[in-house]
Formats: sequence, structure tokens, C-alpha cells
Amino acid sequence: MKKTIFAALLAAAAFTVPATSSAGIVWSESGGAGAGELLGTAQIISNGQYDTLDAITGNLFSSVPLNGSPRYQVDLFQIRIDDVTTFSARTVGSDFDTELFLFDSNGFGVYANDDDVASIDSSSLLPAGHANGPASANLYYLAVAFGGFIANDVFDNPVFQAGGFTDVLGPNPGAGSLASWVEGFSAASEVPVGYRIELTGVTTGERPAQVPEPASTALALTAVLGAWAARRRARRTSMQQGAHSSAAVLSLEVTHHA
Repeated sequence: MKKTIFAALLAAAAFTVPATSSAGIVWSESGGAGAGELLGTAQIISNGQYDTLDAITGNLFSSVPLNGSPRYQVDLFQIRIDDVTTFSARTVGSDFDTELFLFDSNGFGVYANDDDVASIDSSSLLPAGHANGPASANLYYLAVAFGGFIANDVFDNPVFQAGGFTDVLGPNPGAGSLASWVEGFSAASEVPVGYRIELTGVTTGERPAQVPEPASTALALTAVLGAWAARRRARRTSMQQGAHSSAAVLSLEVTHHA
């Protein structure tokens, strides 16, 4: 019996180990063509594990020149936001004017930013805890582009609302999902430009199955111990009642013989 109780306690205690992600990693844009611009060609960030994704690095390349100026591509990544309360994305160390866009799993706009109001180098910020930020843990699409790019739906409606360069733009209520891009400011160069996007609240895989919170575990342990104690009391009571019955029978037999 003691071995059974000990095993039960060990099993319950195992649930106290929280599901936490491992040390953060930096994802480098991969593949000869790099990340695509639309949902069907976005680069999927996943390694089959529950790792924290600290940053994404890559390069924007120019494509067919438009009116003598190179048109730089947009890089789109599929990411998994695990903690919506802490999610944020920020470009750092880039030598060009960046812009960041976040779309939900169906390509509808969440929020976007061209210039972080607090930056002095035209970096971009999707801040944590913003009213327009992601509402639930799920797959999302994160895009990085030159400043001034506009995401459009299939009817050429802007996916995001209009605003100033430093505004955090919310979704356009009348727009559909991402279908095309309108080019932004040109760098007047065909040299690839590098970027780094630092992230919080993002992982490379789905969170493992949920386990009970510590309070729930404590209740489970209490229940196990309570059941064990009740069984011991019942067994003790049964033994005592048996002893009393035996004593009564013996007393009757003695009286009868007398």
C-alpha cells in the first residue's frame, strides 16, 4: 500500500513541472529565393521543437527596376506567437528605413509600424500590449519591408489604416487579406540590404500539452492523501469492530458455559 501511495505522489508531483520553452534561437532567412512576399510563399519558421525565437535575420533583394529605381522585395515569415501579452517585434541595426507588418493566420491585418516614435534610426516597432496587437496564441505572418510599402487585398484596398510614419496602424475594417504590395521608398541601389528583427513572445513550435497549475496539483495531492487516510481509517475501524465482535462472542460463550 505504501508503495502505491508513493507512486501516486510521484505521478502527481510530475505535473508540477511547467511547460517552458528552451533557450532562444536566431532564425536566419534560408533558401536560394529567401522568404516570399505572400502567404503561399512565406518562409515557415519551425524546427519541430518548443524553442523561444529571439530574432530573425535576412536580406532584402531588389527585383526588376521600376522607372529606373530598384524595387526591393518584402520578406514574409510565418511565426507562432505563444504569448500575446509579451509579443513584440523590432528592427535593429538596419542601415535602411524599415517597416513591419503583422497579419493573422488568414492574412488579415493585425497591426503595422513604419518608424518607432522613440527611435533615431528609422527602425520599426510592433509594441507589446498594444490595443491592436494579437489577441490569441496562434500562427501569424510577419513582414519586413522598406518604409512606405502598402499591403493591399485582392481589390487593392489597403489592409491597414492610413496614418503617420510613427503611428502604430490597425487593420482596415473594410479590407480583405493580403494579396499584393505597393512599393514604398526606393534605396536607389540594387545592393542587398540586411535586417534583424528582435522578437518576444514567439516560439518555433507549438506549446506542449497543458499541465495543471500548481494549485491544481496541490488539490490532487490532497485528494490522494485524503483517500489514503480515509482507507486507513476505514480499515482500522473494521478491525476494531471485528475485535469487539469477537470479544462479545467470547463473553457470551463464557456466560453460557457458566
